[in-house]
Amino acid sequence: MDLLLLLALALLPAGGVIVLVAFVLAVATAPRRRSAVLLALAGGVLTAVWVVLTYRSAIRADEGGTGGTVFSDAGWLAAGVVLSLVSLVLNARHRR
Repeated sequence: MDLLLLLALALLPAGGVIVLVAFVLAVATAPRRRSAVLLALAGGVLTAVWVVLTYRSAIRADEGGTGGTVFSDAGWLAAGVVLSLVSLVLNARHRR
């Protein structure tokens, strides 16, 4: 069970890296495809929402003396990663 939790925790920063790479590639490389840039931007926004919600959840848990889980708002990160992956695919297809 501990190994599964460790693997799940490793996916969180990996998702953040995917979002960052997709955004940098969509914005910094030419020629730009508008849909890829918008998808990468939306992925970044959803990831930022995840960070804020996770932070607020931790503050609430600390103030209330209760516990929580880092995976409670992970759906926002998952949606951001999916949009970023689609952006990467669109960029790759556009370059061929």
